[in-house]
Amino acid sequence: MAAILLLFTFLQAQDLPRPNIRTTVPLVLVPTTVVDAAGKPISGLEETDFTLYEGNQPRPHRLEQVTQPIAVLFCIQTNAFAVPALKKLPAISSLVLPLIAGEGGKAALLTFSDHVILRQDFTRDPSAIHTAFHALHADGDGSRTIDAMEEGIRLLEQLDHRYRKVILLIGETRDRSSETKLDQVLRSAAKSNVTVYPVSFSVYLTAFTTKGSEYQNSLGGMNLIGGIQELARLGKPKAADAFAAATGGLALSFARLRKLEEMLQKVGDDLHHQYLLTFTPGPGSEGYRGLRVEVKNRPSVRVRYRPGYWASVQ
Repeated sequence: MAAILLLFTFLQAQDLPRPNIRTTVPLVLVPTTVVDAAGKPISGLEETDFTLYEGNQPRPHRLEQVTQPIAVLFCIQTNAFAVPALKKLPAISSLVLPLIAGEGGKAALLTFSDHVILRQDFTRDPSAIHTAFHALHADGDGSRTIDAMEEGIRLLEQLDHRYRKVILLIGETRDRSSETKLDQVLRSAAKSNVTVYPVSFSVYLTAFTTKGSEYQNSLGGMNLIGGIQELARLGKPKAADAFAAATGGLALSFARLRKLEEMLQKVGDDLHHQYLLTFTPGPGSEGYRGLRVEVKNRPSVRVRYRPGYWASVQ
């Protein structure tokens, strides 16, 4: 791990110019993950190996050969129920930049409970990330997951367009106290090209994997649019799973620290082995359009991608 951090610090210090995707027309970016039956990423695919559909229409596409820097926002639940999980998070602070954001990337930290608070704005400074994670503490009883996601998307929208926008959501799967509607924020995510990776914990299981000493000085122990409308009728839906499904992310979970580290490794592998497909939207009215990506002549592979995007009339 020390070698990884030293290499990352060296690369950051060089401040090398990074290539951007050059275009004079609006393009839709479709990060696509291809894995084998065992879940391992498949490398070496070419542009011609993919077929991309907008609705039922195949669209000409490009496989971009540049690496866009990643902006990752950690969105962390900090209510009394999250105490066991919060005690595990400082240990992963050194992984955030080298493993998730990667070369040229940056990270931020947002927490949510009774309120949504930006604890650390986007930075490439490992010490700032270290400090923010080590300052995490329980601060209420609420769980405004959906409200926090709305704020996270807003913060990511303010960044330079060259960044790939990622939210890593750490909390329970269900929202408890948000005022914002789930379908509203899912639409915002579709418009903003944000990918969400929920890394959820069980309040019950996580409490049994936390040492007693960790409780000191802490509180307690304690068709997509149609699918969105159906989720909204469920009252307290599994918001985390909905965000993953709607944005092409991956829903994960943990109880122990070792499992949390494994899940972060999985997110990092996923982000840094994705194929970046781009295409020019076809004609039509403003609104949500479904996407589908297929890999030719490889029936055994699994393909994950964002299931749609929000088209805007220029």
